[in-house]
Amino acid sequence: MTAARIHDRLSDGAHDCLAAARHQVLGEAGWDVEPDGLQGAPTVRVIVGEKPHYTIDQGLRLLGLGAGTVSVVPPIRRAG
Repeated sequence: MTAARIHDRLSDGAHDCLAAARHQVLGEAGWDVEPDGLQGAPTVRVIVGEKPHYTIDQGLRLLGLGAGTVSVVPPIRRAG
């Protein structure tokens, strides 16, 4: 397997997960993406750590959510 093919699979996996999450979150809000599309849909906030993988940004743009929907949370600092 080539490095390019591994990269494609990583990207596909991230995009699939984001699409499934988008479908679930909007469905819980009473919005059906399949017939209604995204125009007029409720805003979906995406929470990521300080250094998300670049495929997350790609996926957000590809799926019509936009990179501006991201909220970055700082890491949890543990004592000890």
